[in-house]
Amino acid sequence: MARKRCILLALPLALPLALGFALDNGLPYALIDHANRPVEARSALWNDATKVEALEFKNAEGTKLAGWWVPQSNAKQTVILLHTLGGNRVDLLEFAEPIWKAGFNLVMLDLRSHGMSEGKYFTYGFDEWKDVMAAIDAVNTKQSNQTFSILGVSAGGTVAISAAARDERIRKVVTIGTFADLGETIETQTKWLPEFWRKRAIGRSEELANFKVAETSAKRWISQVQVPVMIAHGETDSYIPLNNGEQLFAAAQEPKVFFKIAGANHDSMLRSIDLQREVIRFLNDGKNY
Repeated sequence: MARKRCILLALPLALPLALGFALDNGLPYALIDHANRPVEARSALWNDATKVEALEFKNAEGTKLAGWWVPQSNAKQTVILLHTLGGNRVDLLEFAEPIWKAGFNLVMLDLRSHGMSEGKYFTYGFDEWKDVMAAIDAVNTKQSNQTFSILGVSAGGTVAISAAARDERIRKVVTIGTFADLGETIETQTKWLPEFWRKRAIGRSEELANFKVAETSAKRWISQVQVPVMIAHGETDSYIPLNNGEQLFAAAQEPKVFFKIAGANHDSMLRSIDLQREVIRFLNDGKNY
């Protein structure tokens, strides 16, 4: 009886300790780590006439990165496409095909720690801008005299902005469903979590991945981008609400374009034919195709 009483008395203490252990050992990794999804060698979405070439290179730190180089006959403009957290290049095949058919070369990159690229953690543009620079270098060894644009979806948009703010070879930027500030997004999406644990989890993730959440702020970096910007966002996005796109647009320099994807949420936004057309028009300097 005494032993049972001791066990019952210990339960109120054991449960908070178990919860604390779970938070300390789970939340930090949820921010920067994920399960890599395999990359299909080819996709039925592209017909046999599509030339998809393997693109393999290393960044300045020696990290091996992988993607596809999809050339278009006599094209002088290349669009770099960046998927979101937990995805890979395959996710953008259907969206990218009309861009390729409109006359653009494509680079479809697996971001570090995604797909077939090396890397342990994802840092929301803090380090990944170096990978974009290395991708541009790799393309230039295949086909010189290219003009580069970059398109990023959700978290990939933070990488696109970070790269464009640093590399003058990028002449246009498109973001789709991208959050304005990582720290604010974490807070919004974890309102259930006490502030102490939120700060503790962020601090631990920063320690593990050697980065700073505050230094990834997309709305801060986009103010330093000196080229045309297109911000697209789903009208009914509840995961990354529309006001994120509005904040990015407000912070961006001219020339800039804002496109509200009618009726689209975070999952459906890339299926918008209107969005595809507007992206191609933007890449074509406002011309129809």
